Amino acid sequence: MPEYYKFMLGKESKYANECYAEKFIGTWYDADEDLSNYLYDDKNEFYRIYKPIYIAKNPKKKESADSDCEQIWTICKGIKKDDIVICPDSKNIKKYYVGKVINDYEYVSVRFKNGEIQPHRRQVEWFYEIDKKEIPKDLLEDFKRSKTVKAINNGKHIENIKKLIRGEKIITQQKKINKKKEQIIKDDYFFIINKAFRIILPHLAEFVCSSLKERDNKNWRQRCAMVQNFPQKGSYEECVYSLDIQGCLNIIEKNWLDVFGSKLKINLRTWARELKDIRNDIDAHYNTQTIKSLNEEDVERALDTMVRFMDPINKGIAEEIRSIKNNIKFEKQSKNH
Repeated sequence: MPEYYKFMLGKESKYANECYAEKFIGTWYDADEDLSNYLYDDKNEFYRIYKPIYIAKNPKKKESADSDCEQIWTICKGIKKDDIVICPDSKNIKKYYVGKVINDYEYVSVRFKNGEIQPHRRQVEWFYEIDKKEIPKDLLEDFKRSKTVKAINNGKHIENIKKLIRGEKIITQQKKINKKKEQIIKDDYFFIINKAFRIILPHLAEFVCSSLKERDNKNWRQRCAMVQNFPQKGSYEECVYSLDIQGCLNIIEKNWLDVFGSKLKINLRTWARELKDIRNDIDAHYNTQTIKSLNEEDVERALDTMVRFMDPINKGIAEEIRSIKNNIKFEKQSKNH
């Protein structure tokens, strides 16, 4: 089972863009040399050998040497391949990048354009993004208390992270107290549609992959070749996680005749195309003007299409989307009275 770590991509996440684009996590801590020869499996042995070297090169850091060396060892050796890292996207955090570590330690001396460096690296496969608003307050508070890297050991926090990655909502006590209808008022219509897409995505992706695998167990991944970055190797779970809404809908359209046409009624093909158009419109017009141009009828139509499309695939998820749609109707009726 993978371990989970919260990881800061530089002070106040100032290297987040570079790390995300170049697919790595890294650190420096004023340790300029390649550490490959010091990365013992035993953390204490690393401290014993490397700490004097570190202090000799950084005498002003004598008091922080224990903490610095602990961070360096954890990043370079303690984190294992397949472990999961959760990283804030910027100083003013809006979302967290989620990635899987895919290699052992490597030393890279190449500097960024600003002349700074993060030489001690681990390659990462980013596979998900979590909206900060979806993360429970207790988990966010735990994130705040960490330095560069912090192991997440709280079982409740780990389960919540897994749920967020699967696109599930975390129901906290405070959220139970707040009325759902009041929350609808605070959310603009653009984000309501996006939330609905996030809810259906993991279940739709699972349906798509399982249907293809059932039809053609040996070559089912090849049927997804039209989707950019779809892994032709790796685990089944990685394939599911790699899909977005458009990828799922494109695969259904491409494989309708010999896979999905026998599992779904023909009208679902029409609804799938409509959902593609909705997703395209949102992606193409991510700006304030477009958000204001949406009204209750637009959102109701989009949600109604999702309900009809998901009902034969996952009735529970269809009901969850229907509940969102009904709340919007309730608010609309309340305004008119």
